[in-house]
Amino acid sequence: MNNSGSVFLLLRMIRKNGGISPSRYGLLLLYMLKALLLFPGMCWERLFLSKKISSTPISHSPVFVIGHYRSGTTFLHKVLASDQQWGRITTFDFLFPFIPPLPGKWVKTTLQRIIDLFRVKHMHFNHYPIDLDDPLEEDMITIGSLSPSSAFWGEVFPKNAREYFEEQIFFRNDAEKNHWQDSYLYFLKKLTFRNKGKRLLLKNPPNTGRVGAILELFPDARFVYIYRNPYQVFFSTRSLWERTLEKYYTLQIITEREREEIILELYLKLMMQFEEDRSLIPEGNLVEVRYETFEANPYEEAKRIYSTLRLPGLSDAKTDILKRLEKEKSYQKYSYVYPGETLDRVYQHWGYFIDKWNYQRLDQ
Repeated sequence: MNNSGSVFLLLRMIRKNGGISPSRYGLLLLYMLKALLLFPGMCWERLFLSKKISSTPISHSPVFVIGHYRSGTTFLHKVLASDQQWGRITTFDFLFPFIPPLPGKWVKTTLQRIIDLFRVKHMHFNHYPIDLDDPLEEDMITIGSLSPSSAFWGEVFPKNAREYFEEQIFFRNDAEKNHWQDSYLYFLKKLTFRNKGKRLLLKNPPNTGRVGAILELFPDARFVYIYRNPYQVFFSTRSLWERTLEKYYTLQIITEREREEIILELYLKLMMQFEEDRSLIPEGNLVEVRYETFEANPYEEAKRIYSTLRLPGLSDAKTDILKRLEKEKSYQKYSYVYPGETLDRVYQHWGYFIDKWNYQRLDQ
């Protein structure tokens, strides 16, 4: 028992990370409240469902959407996940990470009506309306259940971000990798159980650095790797930290310089790890997508993805995919100011990928 979903784990994490910033005590109370609310569901799942979950077979190797944060993984995932053949993680799963004793459909319908009534917007995506059926990423759900096996702890405790990224993404030793694999496999079995055996479509930026560990679990796993102009990725990621993570998630205050160092170092290490691991993926099980191309022709790119990975069912899903694309038109992007000094720093760290993908270098 790893104390997932408990106040005890949260307190242990705080002690391990040297405490929190005084200005974050209010947010800590919300974390503790969520832990208390999760506790009954955690107990119910462990007492009555854990054996069923552990024995649930994953009959088809999952399809993994990977790429750095803010590279278009969410947009790509939403488009592909509108195909009803897929099992997926949803926003509802984030709110209820443990399988509740009450009928989930009734709870979800009621909650969605409340969200629609009060026009609750999504904090991550430019005030995009919340839809409880929208797909989310695995590390978001594991942090939502206060599981220790999540790279997102590096964003909750940014003073030790590098430590968590090493432990939960890059694995300094076999013990760390095996612990993550055990937790992840159980999580995917639970997701398969919740989705009644459907093949899983998963999107999770940290998995970009875990390809080798994933292939040990699923040798025939399929991967959709999306990349985007690194300059856009940097400014969008920085905005994510400033507007969302540091407002709603982080329990420690960091400086602007510390934030930029985290972003620059994680991107480089994550992308270089994928460069090293891509040769491990069996031929025909990887498709690479340029964000700008996908944005311009999403359905044509979806056809290419299905064809390359030998996935059935796209024609049956065409109507649902086109509906999703129409809905996505309401999303509004932020515009960014590009100071010359920052552009130079981005190129110094990420120039390899700017040149590799033939993006224009931005000068002062």
